[in-house]
Amino acid sequence: MAVHRELGLAQAEGEPLEAFAARCRAAAARLAAAERQQVIGRFAPRIARLGERIAAAKARYDQAEAEVAALPGAVGAALLGLVAGRETARRAGTQRDRATAKLERARAEWTEADAALRDLHAAQAAELSALEQLPHRAAEGIETKRLVPRKNDVEVAFVALAWAATLAGTA
Repeated sequence: MAVHRELGLAQAEGEPLEAFAARCRAAAARLAAAERQQVIGRFAPRIARLGERIAAAKARYDQAEAEVAALPGAVGAALLGLVAGRETARRAGTQRDRATAKLERARAEWTEADAALRDLHAAQAAELSALEQLPHRAAEGIETKRLVPRKNDVEVAFVALAWAATLAGTA
């Protein structure tokens, strides 16, 4: 008799081993489909949160990029210094430095969130790939057991007494 402990299946009496292996593969496929939905459900909230984080980081990056573009460059700050004075040029340079630092922070946050999302997708793909192999490996878990009945396992269902009459004395 063959059994599959992981799936909790046992070979039926008279069932060929090939049919039992096919039944194990079908049960493993059903189990893998259910676990696939669980994996997708487990990863979905984290993927959604990272998607929102990426969108917010991209919006901050775009805003910081627009601020940097609106400020005068080094040449513009020098010309502003000539026209409006050194103090105005220094303030413009400081604003540009702050805006550039803000742009770099936004870029780093965006890149970090994007990398985290890629890592999360890779982890999900690895788990799903392992689940896809489950039905193919179902036959590996089949064990052949020799059943030896114990005294307590034997049940007498019917008792009968047969009697046959013979003719005595005929020779």
